[in-house]
Amino acid sequence: MLSMAWGSNQFLSPGKAFGFTAKVTPSHTLVAQWTAAPGYHLYRSRIRLRVAPHNVQMGPFTLPQGKWMNIPGIGRMRVYEGATLLRIPLQFSGIPPKAITVTSSYQGCNTSVCYPQVTTTWRLPFTAVVNPHVDPRLSATDTVKSVDMPEHHASEMPADVEKVAPQSAPEVAFSGQYTQFAQGLQEGQIFWTLLLFFVSGLGLAFTPCIFPMIPILSALVVGQTQSQMTTAQARMHSFWISLAYVLGMSLTYTLAGIIAALTGSYLQAAFQNPWVLSLFSAFFVLLAFSMFGFYALQMP
Repeated sequence: MLSMAWGSNQFLSPGKAFGFTAKVTPSHTLVAQWTAAPGYHLYRSRIRLRVAPHNVQMGPFTLPQGKWMNIPGIGRMRVYEGATLLRIPLQFSGIPPKAITVTSSYQGCNTSVCYPQVTTTWRLPFTAVVNPHVDPRLSATDTVKSVDMPEHHASEMPADVEKVAPQSAPEVAFSGQYTQFAQGLQEGQIFWTLLLFFVSGLGLAFTPCIFPMIPILSALVVGQTQSQMTTAQARMHSFWISLAYVLGMSLTYTLAGIIAALTGSYLQAAFQNPWVLSLFSAFFVLLAFSMFGFYALQMP
């Protein structure tokens, strides 16, 4: 089902929707290119770029302005469409490295869904030869539309350029509320992570969609007690029923989250597939038949 969603014409996988390539010129200029497929756009504020090792530094630069776009639920943001190129002068101190790694993180959307942040790393050769005729005051904001830098797939890159696997990419800066949340989880502070999830769970209990469940659950927990029970027995019985409900819900959502993570797919886009929406719609219509007397639903 997930493969059907990604294979449809409506959504592209993140690797096909967005891309990043980089190269270093003999004059020690980093030429970076971000691409977005037709109908997709990259957020200017979500683009991050860094180089390694530490003795190689990027000169001052400013990302191109891009175009304004109204994003539902967020507001006006600058975005990039198509190919966006940036030229940045590189400086090094001490012994020049034989190769450098260039890492960029970026995030984009189309008109229906927003994709998770993507991080791409390239390992590029770095020579010590500097062209004395190159003007060191090169504008870093130039989009360099005249630079001959065609789009490359990994299999088409030169032999001395290597695309590093995403899991070996260096840590990059995070931006936005969701990526800041992810950064906090990656810091490895177990106590604060558990406390954060506990407080978040309490917060979800006060959302409007939960309010109708409060009287239902209260009646279920309190109504299961028997008249011959003592007060202590009734409280303990209610406690075990509440514990079974909480653990059952926690286990269900935990397993759902693990399965979603193991698929490696963006489920928001997958669930927008017309076949998936039709299946869920038919399921809800089937449940609605019980409200019209076609059949009865009751607790076992």
